[in-house]
Amino acid sequence: MRELAQNKDKRKEENSAIVKEEGNTKSESRNEQEREKIEKGKAKQAARGIEKCKKEKSKERKGGEKQRKAKEKAKERRKQRKIAGEKERGGIDKRTERQGMARKRGRKEEEMIGEKNRE
Repeated sequence: MRELAQNKDKRKEENSAIVKEEGNTKSESRNEQEREKIEKGKAKQAARGIEKCKKEKSKERKGGEKQRKAKEKAKERRKQRKIAGEKERGGIDKRTERQGMARKRGRKEEEMIGEKNRE
């Protein structure tokens, strides 16, 4: 029994000596590999985070520009629609015509009142 136990101990020592010569034990090498993977993963995540921030910032900048351009286009479309409507009707539409007439009438009335007050 003692011999068996001693032989077992000798084998363990020999195996541990072989492993030590190779470098690390299996569990230590696994731990190192896992640590390296985690570090690489963290580095990748950090890089992705930086890229996301850059993309979001550029989107914000572009967003403001896009809104401004869209507003300008809409304004231009409205103007074109107005011009097209005038051409279709054969001149300035009736409403604007009436408004112009009312303004003229208003000015004339003011002038008349002004003349009466002077007299």
